[in-house]
Amino acid sequence: MHCLVKALAGFVFATFLCTTAFAFSQQQQFSSSNYHNKVRLSPLVSLKMTPKAENPHASTAVSSSSSSNKSKNIMTIDELCDQAERDGKTMAVTSTSTFLQTALIGVPVWLFVLLPMTATYQVGKSILKPILPQKEEETPTLSAQATIPMPTNVTPRKDRKYDIVLLGATGFTGKLATAHLAKTYGVGKESKIKWAIAGRNAAKLEQVKRDVAKELGQDEVMNLDTMLVDTSDISTIPTLVQDTRAVVSAAGPFYRYGSPVVEGCAKYGTHYTDITGEVEWSKTMIHKWDTIAQQTGAKIVSFCGHDSIPWDLCVYKLSEALQEECNEEMVSATCFNVLKGEASGGTIETALASIQGTAMKAPNADFDPLLKLPNGTKSSFRIKENHPSLMEKYDGPGRFSSTWVTPFVMAGVNSAVVKRSNALATKGSKSLTYREVQVNPDFKSSFTNFFSLVLGVTALMNPITGPLVKKALPKPGEGPSQKQMDRFFLKIVAEGVGSKGSKAECAIYYDKCAGYKNTARMVAESGLALACDEDRLPNKSGGFWTPATGLGDVLLNRLVKTGTYFAPPVVIPVNENGSIRSKI
Repeated sequence: MHCLVKALAGFVFATFLCTTAFAFSQQQQFSSSNYHNKVRLSPLVSLKMTPKAENPHASTAVSSSSSSNKSKNIMTIDELCDQAERDGKTMAVTSTSTFLQTALIGVPVWLFVLLPMTATYQVGKSILKPILPQKEEETPTLSAQATIPMPTNVTPRKDRKYDIVLLGATGFTGKLATAHLAKTYGVGKESKIKWAIAGRNAAKLEQVKRDVAKELGQDEVMNLDTMLVDTSDISTIPTLVQDTRAVVSAAGPFYRYGSPVVEGCAKYGTHYTDITGEVEWSKTMIHKWDTIAQQTGAKIVSFCGHDSIPWDLCVYKLSEALQEECNEEMVSATCFNVLKGEASGGTIETALASIQGTAMKAPNADFDPLLKLPNGTKSSFRIKENHPSLMEKYDGPGRFSSTWVTPFVMAGVNSAVVKRSNALATKGSKSLTYREVQVNPDFKSSFTNFFSLVLGVTALMNPITGPLVKKALPKPGEGPSQKQMDRFFLKIVAEGVGSKGSKAECAIYYDKCAGYKNTARMVAESGLALACDEDRLPNKSGGFWTPATGLGDVLLNRLVKTGTYFAPPVVIPVNENGSIRSKI
């Protein structure tokens, strides 16, 4: 048996090297300066900006950005790609030497050392689990959590002191959100909004204010209100939720710190938004608190950062354009992701909890909570995920033809959010195929990026290399430097296909770190949309919504006004025989 295993491993390795050599010889390199020129289309659909509301909070909340800024950041897809190139935001190209080191050293180490070690450990753990002493259950359960009493006297949202309270302000993303709010809207009497920050440690909250005041040169930041809230002590939750229109939470992992906050918001009728990427936790919250949130009018909108606003909004705008321009339901959507970035300690901790199985598991239910409609029934609108499982050459039509693509690490999370948005839709396709890929500049980069991810995950899943990898990773509260975040970026070009063959394409671009710097901005603006633009939101009732279904164009408007570049959908309608239909 041992010889058979060695022979099989040798065969796999030899096959891999042959395949690698062949693919490398066939690669077609491209740069961001030419791949976006493959298809040039005329814009046919403009972004429909929501008119300014009569609500005084709504008008002041967005007044920091001029109309010229709005027009500057709305452009065609080609202009958006040109803007990214002018900004110097292009994908890093892997050198030949790095590629060869990865292929000739990294792959054998993974194949003959890491993979067998990890596989042996995981299989052994599974076999021995029934007979070994079990550790105390670490995964949170619904029955183990205390509950917050249902309030009897609740202040109406419009009469509350604060527009938003930012929870988790002492964390990496929370501090960035504090800086965004202070810079964009001000503090105190001169502020365009009423806001406060919250956290567990008073000294750390004061330090955040000092750091932000120094960074912005705004001494008035020291006058910012603070709240002491420890989510492990449910008696502090009413202080957080009872006198604000919306809670903005950057305090993760959310399976550990977020559940009491969602419960409190649902019971007090307080809107809520966060930056979670934890799908199972979100399902748990929907299962337990959706009905109460509907009763109190609380809108609960998770996934309001890098996970998963850009993708959710792009799919929403494509579907809307195909319906309005062509009277077609969108049957498929593909997102091409071009990016550069890295993870913070908080994100890594959340990912590790998922890999190690210590994150919250969704409870058993009659059906997937993501498909739950406001009336409690199961939605008939579904999606089919069609992400690549390996690196591959994309031979489809369009601007990314003949490029190398790999799986995108957050595609599963984004799919879950698109699934929920599609389930909550009142119109559109009942069967949507969703695909997401990460675009790479060439074969070498594609292979190196993909294999590095495989190598890292494999190393984390055994007790020998796992602790060494964890020790080298950033800790919670740590993240990229300001200089690094300024170099990072995210660009998404999304393509949709209608039920009769018409096509639509849109794009969104963040010129700085989308995972943290822009996540902070996105979640803050999401909270302000809930608090200050409530009358203009696409859905008026409470409950659990997604960025697209709960915030829609109101959020997109805010993001464009505060720095996001957006190319509204371009539509190519077709006749029944497949020919392009003139719109003249």
